[in-house]
Order: sequence, then C-alpha cells, then structure tokens
Amino acid sequence: MTVPQFVAHDPDADALRATLDGDPHAFNAVARRLHLRVYRFILRQIPLAEDAEELTQETFLEAHRKLRAFQGQSLFSTWLLGIANNLARNFRSRAPQFRYQMVDDEALRHHASNEPDPETIAASDARMAALQHALSQLPEELYQPLALISLEGLGYEEAAQICDLSLSALKTRIFRARKKLRALLTEQNQMSLFQEME
Repeated sequence: MTVPQFVAHDPDADALRATLDGDPHAFNAVARRLHLRVYRFILRQIPLAEDAEELTQETFLEAHRKLRAFQGQSLFSTWLLGIANNLARNFRSRAPQFRYQMVDDEALRHHASNEPDPETIAASDARMAALQHALSQLPEELYQPLALISLEGLGYEEAAQICDLSLSALKTRIFRARKKLRALLTEQNQMSLFQEME
C-alpha cells in the first residue's frame, strides 16, 4: 500500500507518520491541534453548535479512515478542511433550512472581552444581519470561495485546493461573488451600513 507523503513544512507530518506506523495516540495530538480551527470553519456554515461539533468529529473520523489516501499535495490541515467542507455541504443539502451562518468572532471566543458601546453594537448587528441575508442568497459555487478567503482568512492556493478549483477559476468566482454581494446589498438598500467602513 502506498505510504502518504507530506510537504516539508507540514506541522502534523510527524504525528501522522506515527499514526500510520500504528501509534494509537498520535492522531489525537493532531485532532487537538486542529479541532478548534475545523469547528470554527464548520460553525460559519452550520448555525447550530451541536451540529457543528458533530460534523467536526465526523471530519476527524473520516480523515483518520482515509489517511493512507492522502496525496500530500497540500498541508494536511488543508485536506482536512476539504473533508469538513464536503460534510458541511452535504449536511446543508439534507437540511435545506440551514443556509450559511455568518458567525461573529465574538461568538467563538471562550473568554469575555471589553464590551463596545451600545451604538457600536447596534451598527455591528445591523451589518451582520444584512451581510448574512445577502450571503444566504449567493449560490454555493460563489459562496464557498468567498467564505474561505474573506471569512476563514485562507490563502488563495489553499482555498483553491479545498474547492477543487484552479487558482484562476477561484479568483474569478471570488470576483463574481463580491460583485453579486454588493449588488444584493444595494438592491436591499443596505450598502449605507458598510460605507463608513470603506
């Protein structure tokens, strides 16, 4: 059976090699390191924390099962997010009432922070609601690339691998997604909420 290769700078390579060599605890270290990242990634697409957590667990189980099929053409974490992306997409297709969920980073923090003033909170809430509504109207092929770049902060190459697109195709979809998003916000008379941020 082919042994997976890993890119030289992959921080999970040693633990994954140990996993493949039969170490029953090595994959747990990888799961601990990447759990929050995968959970946050899924939570932005699935509105219920319980569902997001279940899909996160499924992601790691699927990755463990398919580890020997890993091609090593990207970081393991990129491949893992691709699995998470597919599971989240399948979940949304089975439960169409769940569209894309725009989750404020504050909801993902485990500790309290200094609260902004009520006016700032109200403006932020209004922007979030308008943006979430517009995002929910984007077709899947436009939403996914935009979310990976703008919401998840991934690089273009990593996002292209997760979406299984060429780099040029990814950039084209992101351009189209931003144009469509702006048009939707304009059509819904919501662009004024964002003008002060430009």
